[in-house]
Amino acid sequence: METLVEYDIAGVDFSAGITITGLQGDRINGAMKVEFVGNTTGGGGDILLGLNGDTTSFSSQYLRSSSSTVNASSGTSNIISDNAKGRFGTVVWIYPQSGQNRPMLVETNTEATIGSLYQIFKKAIWFNNTADELTSMKIYSNTANAQTAKIRISVPKGTKMASPSAILTVN
Repeated sequence: METLVEYDIAGVDFSAGITITGLQGDRINGAMKVEFVGNTTGGGGDILLGLNGDTTSFSSQYLRSSSSTVNASSGTSNIISDNAKGRFGTVVWIYPQSGQNRPMLVETNTEATIGSLYQIFKKAIWFNNTADELTSMKIYSNTANAQTAKIRISVPKGTKMASPSAILTVN
């Protein structure tokens, strides 16, 4: 994998998030890797993903375990890190080419801020916009709580986009 974008969030409100533009998803053979590693203060919050400016055209199924409880569910969610309390790490694999119901595979590991509760979260998400290649990505929080994190977006080696790299725009 080659790193396309690396961005540090330094203990700030992340509800506006960051938007990466200039992506050319149809030129990426294979999956993009999005890593989000960090921690929250002042309570938890979800980390969400928007693609091509769309934050609603998602279907999802997930399996989550916390302590001795495991549950599964399905829905219409673009959450890539569920209730990220304390330290957490998320890896998302996104298939960016245009086509029907593009899949994303999500794995998050979380340590809650109270005690030593660890949560493992695995999720499959489908982006239901079938016509357009992936050209932009937004990563953001659903709360104004401070986030300290590193975001890294990688593509398979040898990916040739028309522009030298994506353009990172911070909202």
